[in-house]
Amino acid sequence: VADNWVDQPWIDTVTVESRPKINAMLGATLNPRWRQVNHTVHGEDVPIKYLTMGTNREGWMVAVGRDLRAAAALQQRLLHTQQAMKREYIRLRQSESCYRLLFNQSSEAVLVVDARTRRITESNPAADALIGVAEGAPVGRMIASLFHADDRDRVIALLGSVAATEVIDPLALRLNVEARDCRVSATLFRQGRGSYFLVRLLQGDGASDAPVNPDRRLAEVLERMPDAFVATDGN
Repeated sequence: VADNWVDQPWIDTVTVESRPKINAMLGATLNPRWRQVNHTVHGEDVPIKYLTMGTNREGWMVAVGRDLRAAAALQQRLLHTQQAMKREYIRLRQSESCYRLLFNQSSEAVLVVDARTRRITESNPAADALIGVAEGAPVGRMIASLFHADDRDRVIALLGSVAATEVIDPLALRLNVEARDCRVSATLFRQGRGSYFLVRLLQGDGASDAPVNPDRRLAEVLERMPDAFVATDGN
């Protein structure tokens, strides 16, 4: 490509935007500095960084150039990576918002329990109301402390069984508050490097021997969502 530049003015080999830089380099006799210009090659811009130096021959200069295409490609890949990370961050924030909405608006009492410590990390308003405490008060407490003293060992045994088999039938237990009867079911899930239990508490007429249908519960929550929501199958 450079062979085609022989006998051409240097300024004619670069883009219009780069021409003032060529003039500046040709006129700089003292304290020269590197300047990036873009050559037009086969319809594409090729970035080159030049430094001009004087010679012993009057009116002649030497321009030393560095090809910046590799650096430009790396910079472009970095930009694409940053954009992808930003999109992923936005997607995660949207997923978290959706999860928070479902969790807080669910009429079913739900607790999230750390599988290692057995301490509650999250509770939704329905769980707080059923337990009879202020909103968020169960967070940090041991899950067994919410239940009647006679049933605490059974709660621990339930979580241990779920951790081992992941599928356990709901268990009839009594809460500390007025010895309320409820059925307790739990599911193990992993998030990041930790493991947690999703604990559901069902009281009243719903606390029958019939198993809880999570699909029905989810459908009820989605029906009350203020946001538009569509569920599809894999096809």
